Amino acid sequence: MSDQDYQAALAHALVSLTPGVDSARIAGQGASQFLVLDKGDRCVELYRGDSDQWVIDPAIGQELQGEIIYESYSSAANAALYWLNGASRDELGPKGSD
Repeated sequence: MSDQDYQAALAHALVSLTPGVDSARIAGQGASQFLVLDKGDRCVELYRGDSDQWVIDPAIGQELQGEIIYESYSSAANAALYWLNGASRDELGPKGSD
């Protein structure tokens, strides 16, 4: 995925994932950009990992819960929303798996 495609994917994610969250924004610049979604005391970052994988990094308040790698954007986006709606870290799958 090119940097331009990645930026377009983040822009699309910003629009499609915003309903039902308290705030959403794109942070960083260039290839280091990521999407940040907040709902209540929960937050999740969504970004591209290696080999076109997608990563979420959920947090409660300022406490990160550990990155989770997914093979597709849709799996990562669904997990991000699931997290924001109250899922436990364990329900999102073991670290490094889809």
